[in-house]
Amino acid sequence: MEENLNAIEEIDEYLKIVRSFPIVSLNFLKNLKIIRGNSLESTKYALVVLDNQNLVELWDWDNRDTEFIINGKLFFHFNPKLCLSKIEKLKEVAGLPDYTELEVASNSNGDKVACNVMELNVTVYKKTSIAALIKWKQFDHYDSRTLLGYVVYFIEAPYRNVTMYDGRDACGGDGWRVDDVAASEVPGRDSNSTSSMDDSSNKDHELVHILTRLKPFTQYAFYVKTYTIASEKSGAQSPIQYFRTDPDTPTEPRALTAYSNSSSELVINWQPPAQPNGNLTHYIVTGHWERDSEEFIEQRNYCKEPISLPPDTKVIPAKPQEVLIDDEKDSLGEKLDSCPCQHKVPEDKQREEEIHLEDHLQNQIYVKRFSSRKKRDVTTTGNRSTKSILPSNSDDGTETYSFIDGAQFTKIVPGTTLVMKNLRHFALYNIAVRACRKWEENENTSKNNNCSAEAIVTARTLPLATADNVDSQYPNWEVSNKSLGEVVLKWNEPKHPNSLIVTYEIEYKRSDIANFKPTVECITRKQFVEAGNVYVLRNLHPGNYSLRLRASSLSGVGEYTPYKYFVIEEDSSVSPFFIISVGCVILSMGLFCALVYLYARRHFMQLHVPNSKLIASVNPEYVPTVYEPDDWEVARSRVELLGEIGQGSFGMVYEGRFYSPDGTAAQYCAVKTVNVQAAYRDRIEFLNEASVMKAFNTHHVVKLLGVVSQGQPTLVIMELMKRGDLKSYLRSHRPDSLENPNSSPPSLKRILRMAAEIADGMAYLAAKKICSSRPSCKKLYGGR
Repeated sequence: MEENLNAIEEIDEYLKIVRSFPIVSLNFLKNLKIIRGNSLESTKYALVVLDNQNLVELWDWDNRDTEFIINGKLFFHFNPKLCLSKIEKLKEVAGLPDYTELEVASNSNGDKVACNVMELNVTVYKKTSIAALIKWKQFDHYDSRTLLGYVVYFIEAPYRNVTMYDGRDACGGDGWRVDDVAASEVPGRDSNSTSSMDDSSNKDHELVHILTRLKPFTQYAFYVKTYTIASEKSGAQSPIQYFRTDPDTPTEPRALTAYSNSSSELVINWQPPAQPNGNLTHYIVTGHWERDSEEFIEQRNYCKEPISLPPDTKVIPAKPQEVLIDDEKDSLGEKLDSCPCQHKVPEDKQREEEIHLEDHLQNQIYVKRFSSRKKRDVTTTGNRSTKSILPSNSDDGTETYSFIDGAQFTKIVPGTTLVMKNLRHFALYNIAVRACRKWEENENTSKNNNCSAEAIVTARTLPLATADNVDSQYPNWEVSNKSLGEVVLKWNEPKHPNSLIVTYEIEYKRSDIANFKPTVECITRKQFVEAGNVYVLRNLHPGNYSLRLRASSLSGVGEYTPYKYFVIEEDSSVSPFFIISVGCVILSMGLFCALVYLYARRHFMQLHVPNSKLIASVNPEYVPTVYEPDDWEVARSRVELLGEIGQGSFGMVYEGRFYSPDGTAAQYCAVKTVNVQAAYRDRIEFLNEASVMKAFNTHHVVKLLGVVSQGQPTLVIMELMKRGDLKSYLRSHRPDSLENPNSSPPSLKRILRMAAEIADGMAYLAAKKICSSRPSCKKLYGGR
């Protein structure tokens, strides 16, 4: 109402306010100066205020112009919370004559509140960043039975201009928070006594109340008033007072983004914390170069599986999240313009807290994982220690700017943008930003921290165009064997490539033959290094050749070197004509012998085996199948059986413990065995099944840990699935299950996740061209 009516200065006729439950004061007409009364209510009343149950104040005369003109009489009835003193003040300001009981009723205005108000002396006794302790002396009332308690009102107040009723309504949601405080029983007071004015202990008794859920470094306004029975005319109230909570650790910066605009620069942007909890002075930005794992990269053959690079796209900084909130608020506000007071536009605070929680979860959960599981590795459990990848920072943020060979940096920034230069090309950086505030006077620096937790983001610089080029001056070769046509190539690797070199491509062709199709040979860097930084071209025919090469890194392919030329000379000892002639003679003799053999065999079969067919078969029991131990063979002493799990296809399955070679670490596992009465072929099939599992290395297919084929019984050690097979798991989580009555069926989200993981495992097996003989729910197992 104040937003729409505060500009009214004059009313031509009369003002009538009747049965308006939400109205607490008339301050929404803060600029009203005159009611002309050209037409009056009942021909004599210019201001009619009737039956307003929550009206407490008319106008705040201390904060507005006292010039006020009313051309007519007043009419005030049935306003139980409006004291007569407020009406008397209006009469004095407007210069009106005395009113009668028929015009202003003394028994129906202010009859449910205490209008004789004394002043309470309230002080802030102690405060922290999230709470404040206030105290005041017990109100010395002549009849303690009429004093029901105290009410404490407090609200955030950025400026010291808060009034008790300005902008408030009875619907609530006006920002004021209310705490009820019970009236303390004073020792020695008789509850049946109606007079205790001489009780000195009552005067000295102090009440203490704590204000909680406060925001750090925020100014609050508060006041305290007594709460009496409706018929009581006297009470007490304190004036509005102000205090500011102590500062606290800021929350981490929001909306942290980083992108690269060149091969040596990163543009880092962020927004201030949702809760600065003090006066922010600077931000500490740290970065660390996360090197790509050469061991991990070399596990893939990039000649057979080359890198597929996405098309170049222009980096567009993301739209700040606060703008999205404002847009949503505006669109929502248009729909709720005329709604009653119970419909409120959602506050931005809840949305900002959700965004803050999401950022915090991403910073803590989504951590890049570099190590990969290798064959025969034993996973150990226990205390996990982590080493910070960022240099340590002092709490006061006084460290100086540092930069070490493009690998790590630390910088203090006063704003919310940093362009970091002189970085390594195509390098992955972990970037962390902390917000720091100013130390306040008399603040305990040993207990508090003026810098926030880190907001973390990962970004990679752009590749350098010439970094992957092979030195065109050095590639050389020598013809090592003229008779076999071999050429040994040597070259220097790029000194500072874009991350890591993965392959080299050698392109050569005959230069003495027009339009000769080039031949391209690919070699991985691992193969090149293992060969001693050389590569041999073999089986080259005599002639003139041209050759060039290029390197490929994780960022893509480099440029070809200029063409270089070499010659493969003919062997003068044997002429090509002689070689061709000898070859033709040998081929003719071979064809003749083959024809003679076929004719003789056919003639023999017709004479000795007429009208019969020979069908040969092999007894599968005599097919030689021998299992050869390999790197997966482990000692029997490294396996400890703990208990039975169930019956498998070949024998009993046990739960066990698998120890590392030195016996210091262990992990739980499943151990498959073969029945003692099993035939030799069943044992071989059991081991062959384990041999197939040696090629599996993925998250959603059970992994093989080792094999014990020497001695009896034969053991196959596998990853332990704690939850058992899927069929038993689903049955045990039925609502009517007797085995586990407190369990609930899996949610739709969990079912979809299980389906995705099953599909991932089956896709992996399909890619390996492996099919299960009996696919069913009993073949699906659940881990932790």
